[in-house]
Amino acid sequence: MKEYELDRDILLSLCDGSGHLSVTGALDIFMDTATLHEDAFGLGVYKMMDMGLYWIIGKNRVRFLKRPAMMERVRVRTWFTEPSRLYGNREYVLEDKEGNPLVIGETEWLVATEGCKKIMPIKEYITPEIVSPKGRLFDDRMRKVAKDFSDGFDAGIYTVSPTDVDFVGHMNNAAYSRAVMSFIPSSELAGRGIREVEIFYSLQCKEGDALSIKRRNTETGTEFGAFLPDGSTVMTARFTYEH
Repeated sequence: MKEYELDRDILLSLCDGSGHLSVTGALDIFMDTATLHEDAFGLGVYKMMDMGLYWIIGKNRVRFLKRPAMMERVRVRTWFTEPSRLYGNREYVLEDKEGNPLVIGETEWLVATEGCKKIMPIKEYITPEIVSPKGRLFDDRMRKVAKDFSDGFDAGIYTVSPTDVDFVGHMNNAAYSRAVMSFIPSSELAGRGIREVEIFYSLQCKEGDALSIKRRNTETGTEFGAFLPDGSTVMTARFTYEH
């Protein structure tokens, strides 16, 4: 109840061009493991749908300590920390066969009605019986990315495709990282890679939405913003490079 764990093989579909676990692959593992845990304590996808409710992600964070290689087997663990009234944090860790952490992550979750028309008090769903005493894996808090990109530049337009959309009809949380990373040339990451990714979700997108992707480079990496044609912010993200 308080923790869920399973073994996963880092297969080709989870890797990037380096042959190691990709950002999107890590987010997919997080999402899949969270889904299994929710089902185990009785509030899985179908149970929530029966109540007209959905698990919604507000923020995502991935930190690579040592990226797992293709065909490596890892142990995945996840648990909830003590929630506030509306928000619940879920922690994740991927470990090698000796129990050493390779990747850590955290996700801010909300419970909402369809279309996010109403946010429900999450404490009604993340009860003391499923809160782990382990607490957070991170010493620091996620830092918001400024939505004003006047100091950046236009990276391009990304059109939400059918393969980006999940069963709810909205762009899947992991698909946003794939979208903005399509504007980072592989040559830019050659020899250094990505150490950490922070993603902040503001609005839900649907198939066919044309997102204006803006970018600014920083001393430690790069930041992105995705905007609808009316200027509404869909998401922002920060990518921190290894060096």
